[in-house]
Amino acid sequence: MVPIGDDDFTRAVRLLGDSCLSPDEADTALQPGFHPLVQKTYALRLAPPMRLFLADPTRTVSPLRDLSTVADIEAARFRQAQSELVVIGPPASLGNGIPYDDWLTVFRAISSAGVLGVSIDPGPDTKGMQVRYLGGIEHTHVGDVLFEADRTMKVMSTGFDNQTRSKWENMPAAIQTELDLISADASTPMRGGWHRFWFMPSDEAVHTSANTVRIPDQRVVVKEESVPPGRPSPASAVEFASEISRNFLSLRDHVPSTEAGLI
Repeated sequence: MVPIGDDDFTRAVRLLGDSCLSPDEADTALQPGFHPLVQKTYALRLAPPMRLFLADPTRTVSPLRDLSTVADIEAARFRQAQSELVVIGPPASLGNGIPYDDWLTVFRAISSAGVLGVSIDPGPDTKGMQVRYLGGIEHTHVGDVLFEADRTMKVMSTGFDNQTRSKWENMPAAIQTELDLISADASTPMRGGWHRFWFMPSDEAVHTSANTVRIPDQRVVVKEESVPPGRPSPASAVEFASEISRNFLSLRDHVPSTEAGLI
């Protein structure tokens, strides 16, 4: 990695900011054909005091393994005109970056299926749930991480662990379970039916200017929806989703599955 001084910070930020893509544009750029399009990969890491490290730009292709020096992805831009993928995030301690195989799994899922994720939903048997892996990530570390994150979110909604069938000992103090929220809202009558929660990247964009980059605090948010769709969501579901979204980054201090660097 080549160190770049403070005087070059503006130049590096402009590298990020001159082709900010909307989510739709980014999806279009990362459709099949993604691999030949990406000719150069920059791994950007910010570390205090204001120092920037940039993967050697003289190489035609920066090794994908360089991206494993990043602990988390705070912002990413695909510069279609330059055929470059730019990733920015904090540096990882030795051996604790995002694994190389995980990058390959994610790139393969995006370039072939256009989407990746895990869905845990009620099945025909009320005693069990159906698990779907999107993007061919079943039997991969990425799939395991996303499954555990979704399972943990469901555990937080009740406060009970489905594996131990007992009260969950790791419940963060900042999060109220949805059952607690339902009990506290005596004004809303109970009604039957399902509603679901899922993680999504935030729609809030990274804002750039000549010498600054503003990265949203809520990079991952929780969405909720009643089943079947179209029914109004109970206040408890809306508040639970909002609490997880507001506290997501701090959850990694208490919940191991949110510390995987993928979500």
